[in-house]
Amino acid sequence: MRKALVIVGAGFCGTVLAANLLRRPPSDATDIVLIERGSTMGRGVAYAAREFPYLLNVPAARLSADSQDPLQFLRFAQRHAPDAGGEDFLPRALYGDYLQDVLSQRRSRPSCAITHSSSRRISRSAVGERIAECERIACSGQPF
Repeated sequence: MRKALVIVGAGFCGTVLAANLLRRPPSDATDIVLIERGSTMGRGVAYAAREFPYLLNVPAARLSADSQDPLQFLRFAQRHAPDAGGEDFLPRALYGDYLQDVLSQRRSRPSCAITHSSSRRISRSAVGERIAECERIACSGQPF
């Protein structure tokens, strides 16, 4: 039987945790369930698309989600805005795009399966019959 790892909250913390688990998967087959009340993963409140282009409060060269690749976000940003520099403060929504991209690039690992659930509760419908056997991690930036 596959193990289940349930991550409650698919904003920055939950998304980066899932991406890192997919990059270095557990030794046994694991289902990763991201529970997010919103319709998209990776954005949360902080990096949601908005009418006004709110800026990040850290320069682009210091915002990689991968410690092994410190300029990953900058390269992503430069694909969308070729003039972006390492010391630029870029739009928060662009960082949300980046987090979604990081997760989508790692979703096709054979030893892990990832599922998005919009459920507000960890329930049998979210993780099937394995609810008693799953690991749960809360990554909530906002109160439940």
